[in-house]
Amino acid sequence: MPDIGQRGRTAVDAWLDGGAPDRTGADLRAVEPLGFSTFTKLDLPADSAQKSTELLVSGARYGDAWAVGVQLELGGVLLGEIRTEVSSEPDRALASALAWVEEYCESSGLAVTQAENLSDQFPSELRPFQIRARFLVVPRAGVS
Repeated sequence: MPDIGQRGRTAVDAWLDGGAPDRTGADLRAVEPLGFSTFTKLDLPADSAQKSTELLVSGARYGDAWAVGVQLELGGVLLGEIRTEVSSEPDRALASALAWVEEYCESSGLAVTQAENLSDQFPSELRPFQIRARFLVVPRAGVS
């Protein structure tokens, strides 16, 4: 607790009211993606072209490369997977997943309208090794 001239309960209350610093995930569209190769081709369900579909993206670093997959729900069927080039930067691995999903969407009449970095939900000691994001994919018609 920082010492800013307060003592006792007043200092504790001031520190607690200040809260923990807000750590939001990086804006994935502003992060340079890593090079990647498709390990398992992305294959979304046919009905995703007709409605909004939320995709859960998760990955882990094995050695120095990232394995990143897409699912409809945590623990669900893997819809596709990429392997990135070597990097210790988790946000760049997620940006690679976004680029991969956007490539798929471009050829499938879909668009990614939201990309939310959820990696801050992991304990800080795991963040260099695990990643998670949520992408919202919608039919391209009407998306500008």
